[in-house]
Amino acid sequence: MCLGRAACRFPFLQRRRFLCYTKKGYPEKRSIYDALSLGFGAQLRENAALRQSFFSLAEQIFGISFAEWHRGGYWQQSYLPYALVEGEEVVANVSVNTMEFLRFGERKRYVQLGTVMTAPEHRGKGLARSLMEAVLDDWGRTCDGVYL
Repeated sequence: MCLGRAACRFPFLQRRRFLCYTKKGYPEKRSIYDALSLGFGAQLRENAALRQSFFSLAEQIFGISFAEWHRGGYWQQSYLPYALVEGEEVVANVSVNTMEFLRFGERKRYVQLGTVMTAPEHRGKGLARSLMEAVLDDWGRTCDGVYL
């Protein structure tokens, strides 16, 4: 499934060109107009410029550094950022962290949302809301619960 399906619903992307990445990280270009692209998990993890931009935005917004976490090998496949990218800059993000728990002896799959952030100069455009809608659309029916 390509995230472009969800991205096409976003009002702010309907007249823009973006590069969509599948969950396996393979690009699928979709031309609409210009500016923002939707990046996904492995693409951010493997692309040094995008990864650094993600780290910088998290540092700016939350005052936390993801660099040590990444260097320590903790960025695994279960951590999936949904990021809007302008050029090589992450401007908004909502991350998914998939987790499995035993609850009353039953295995349950939950999705934790985190690193919800928008660059100050891009606030008020509905970017985080649109990313959240895409995340809930992609994960809301495939897990036992979603929490922030």
